Amino acid sequence: MVRARFSPVRASAIVRRLAARRFAGRRTGTPGHDRARRWIEGRFRRLGFQPRRHRFVTATSTIQARALPRAHLTERNRSVRSIRYRFDFAEHPASAALAGPLSGPLRRWRDDAPMRGSWAVLETEPRSPAAGSLDRQARMAARRGAIGLLLPARGSSGGIFFKQPIAGRPFPRPAFLVREELLAGADGGALELWARLWRSPLRGMNLIAELAASTGEFALEPVIVGAHYDGVGDDPGGLRFPGASDNAVGVAIVLEIARVLRSEGWGGKRPVWFVAFDAEEAGAVGSRALARDLRASGLRPRVLNVDAAVAPGRPLAIEGSHDARPVFAILDRAGRRLGTPLALGAVASDHRPFASEGFTSVGLGVEGQGFHTPQDRADRVDPAGLRRAGELALATVRGLAA
Repeated sequence: MVRARFSPVRASAIVRRLAARRFAGRRTGTPGHDRARRWIEGRFRRLGFQPRRHRFVTATSTIQARALPRAHLTERNRSVRSIRYRFDFAEHPASAALAGPLSGPLRRWRDDAPMRGSWAVLETEPRSPAAGSLDRQARMAARRGAIGLLLPARGSSGGIFFKQPIAGRPFPRPAFLVREELLAGADGGALELWARLWRSPLRGMNLIAELAASTGEFALEPVIVGAHYDGVGDDPGGLRFPGASDNAVGVAIVLEIARVLRSEGWGGKRPVWFVAFDAEEAGAVGSRALARDLRASGLRPRVLNVDAAVAPGRPLAIEGSHDARPVFAILDRAGRRLGTPLALGAVASDHRPFASEGFTSVGLGVEGQGFHTPQDRADRVDPAGLRRAGELALATVRGLAA
């Protein structure tokens, strides 16, 4: 049998397509995300698969801006300056909803400080045990009448705040990250802010395409190779967040592996599932839902997840479950043969929920180029790195399934 080869040209084209403007950053729950999902479904169908949809709904919610927020900061010397959204301030992932302007003086949070009608400036790194957790500060400030919450923060190396659409329990008041130097002399200043923020329940959809094995002997032990297709989403009327390395790269690798194995007539002992996970950026929500359902159905998958796996001149990080040593051995052999350096490291992505459910799972990746910023563009994805990661993942899937 002549084995087909991983094509970095095809994979690069997929990365460019998913990072395009029409998909608007692919944030779960947005029209751009839904267009991307339909495009991936169509791609699977053109390869000869009949993808199925795995829907999930959670009790948690995420925050999103409906329009570009604006703000004016009055400093202690009474000078007024406009501060820029995403560069100087941004909504906190745990912010409550907001539908209009908020204006008030700035006051640093203290246990005994009155907050009525003020913005409470919280201690993100409490200097004393009495300050308590951030959640405790937020709830006590709200009970004392704070109109909103401000948290000092640093921007990324590119000068903007990372986007963080994490799902979870919201604060009781609207909350914003503000560049820490702007809040250095908070008491005596004031903030006027216009924003329309909405919280919505997190609903999503994983996509699964299956390739049957040569026999039914290992039908309950599929190999899953997956990657998340959601992104952090563009700012409305503002910056673009293309999400090329995080994680159009991973989806491109999964789709290209699906093409290769389908074209050569798969004859492995285990079925292979190609999975496009949803809502990873909200806290690996889609993979958690799928892992729980597979556990309940009695399946025992082996999982390889690919996330932001391309960075020039850097080894690929691998992270695995407690029983992943055999998978590491397969990765090591493939890496040595292909000349792809590997290193143990943290890979916070969709393999972790599978490990939590007791499944053998490994994550493959490295911090992407311009992680969660507008710099995560398709033209910054290294084609040679994409080829190395794709060939390594393909060899590992073959090894796991054989």
